Amino acid sequence: MQNAHHSSEIGTTDGSVLRTGFGWALGAIAVLLTLFAAWGSVDLATHDYIGGEVAIVQALIGTTIVLATMAWVGAIALIKSGRDRSRHSSLLSIGLVVAILGAIAVSALPVHSLWAVPLGVIGVGLVMSVVGAIRM
Repeated sequence: MQNAHHSSEIGTTDGSVLRTGFGWALGAIAVLLTLFAAWGSVDLATHDYIGGEVAIVQALIGTTIVLATMAWVGAIALIKSGRDRSRHSSLLSIGLVVAILGAIAVSALPVHSLWAVPLGVIGVGLVMSVVGAIRM
């Protein structure tokens, strides 16, 4: 037993290369989503949309921003955990689930004036996931 090594000292990849690779792929998707949200915001500001078109474009931009944020958080968490082989943060998972539930609630509410609470839930979920990714 004197020659036994602790599991953290053994040079196995432990899926870390796979996690890092998925993290970089998700990072590329996050960049594309961020660029799309920026382009949509500029398009909304420079074009004259009428009536329901404004609400549709705003909903698409908002959805894209939430998805981009989730992709950035996931990419950072995957790359970080892949590099140092850290364990997954439960705060990250809980935050992403809360954000998704908030997004479902927003899509289920037909009246825009009732969106304040679900949008707050999305914000809280995204903040929780960012904190979880940082603490990993």
